[in-house]
Amino acid sequence: MKKLFFSILLLFLNSYPMIFSQTQEPIGNFLKSQFENFQYEEIISFSDSILKSNSKISRDDSIQIFYYRSIAAFHIWDIALSEESFKTLLQLDKDFKLDSTEVSPKIVSFFNQIRKKEIESQVHSEQNQNFKSLNNSLNEDLRKNFTLYREAIWKNLIFPGWGNLVMKERGKGYLILSSFSISLISSVYFYLDTNSKEEAYLNEVNVDKILEKYKSYNTSYKIRNISLITLGLIYIYSQFDIISRNTISENNSIPNLSFRFFNPYQIQINLHLPF
Repeated sequence: MKKLFFSILLLFLNSYPMIFSQTQEPIGNFLKSQFENFQYEEIISFSDSILKSNSKISRDDSIQIFYYRSIAAFHIWDIALSEESFKTLLQLDKDFKLDSTEVSPKIVSFFNQIRKKEIESQVHSEQNQNFKSLNNSLNEDLRKNFTLYREAIWKNLIFPGWGNLVMKERGKGYLILSSFSISLISSVYFYLDTNSKEEAYLNEVNVDKILEKYKSYNTSYKIRNISLITLGLIYIYSQFDIISRNTISENNSIPNLSFRFFNPYQIQINLHLPF
């Protein structure tokens, strides 16, 4: 008879879904009546039938169904089903609370534990999402900076100071660029001048002028060497200044920053730099 009754009731619910979408009274009253008569298994069977029928159930009716389903499952000691139903209930209404005057304190305590875990889980999920967004943003910045960094290295190898300009260090970039340019021009000039004076000194046959031309050649030679040393030092310093900031790996890997959130008090931050 019970199965026949539930079949008829289920047929009625499927045929007239709009009735129960407008008011929770029919379902709520039925479940309350079953609960007061300690018909816990019938409540679970009824809720299973409703949920499997895919009938259009309002949010309020769904709350009533999972409310009575949760406490009925607890009474028959089906803790897993009770917990699952309470979680679904909280998904429908995150602010839902049990009345300790109507429900056993044990059930209220059990529900509050689930509610606390769900809140922590939600906070955990939101924080993970926030950290994921932050992680993506920071990694994107790292990728852009790393691409810029590689470009700076190659350009700086071609002409010292160019890399600093790529890295938006205009003051240092122009200083190195101008210093290197002056040293380069000076080195080229005195290199040619030294060769010219050396040739003139070697070709001189007048004894009175040999010493004079040697001194001129020797002075130009020393200035050329100083200029070349200065040029080399500027070049080496400029390359070290750029390269010392990071290192490009052989496989052209890129830096990566990641966050891992365990709980409100434990966060793991990993920064990978290619070496």
